[in-house]
Amino acid sequence: PVLRDLSLALRPGEMVALVGPNGSGKTTILRLLAGMLRPDAGTVRIDGRDVADWRRDALARRVAVLPQQLDLPAGFRVVELVAMGRTPHASRLFGSTADDERAIHRALVDADACDLADRYPHELSGGERQRVLVAMALAQEPELLLLDEPTVHLDLAHQVSLLQRLRRLR
Repeated sequence: PVLRDLSLALRPGEMVALVGPNGSGKTTILRLLAGMLRPDAGTVRIDGRDVADWRRDALARRVAVLPQQLDLPAGFRVVELVAMGRTPHASRLFGSTADDERAIHRALVDADACDLADRYPHELSGGERQRVLVAMALAQEPELLLLDEPTVHLDLAHQVSLLQRLRRLR
């Protein structure tokens, strides 16, 4: 087993960091919290309800995940990619609402990615791609934001800035 006898309780507004060596189960914990994996034993609960009992769309409106690695699809501008973070909130198939537009703009600002809005993934450096991924997760406006190595590829200034912004957003 990767994890054994794990107990973790998170409170609203709390910022928690999981630290440990590679392969120690940090990503597995995040996947369990997001409902992407099911535990062999025990339960994972959000608001007292087993994650397995949540409808996927309802869970996606409450929990956003920034994975360690994610390939951005080609052919979309950054602003369109960030808009994809709004998918769990979509009330119509095409087009966005005023709430969506506000959330997208706020996410770009909070991820320090406004200057990237009209660019395409192939034009971005590793750090810029990471800022776009953060913006996508923020656009989702989750109650629980799970970030797996969020500062990877970021220079020191952007690492500090991102962590300060996350602290402010919580």
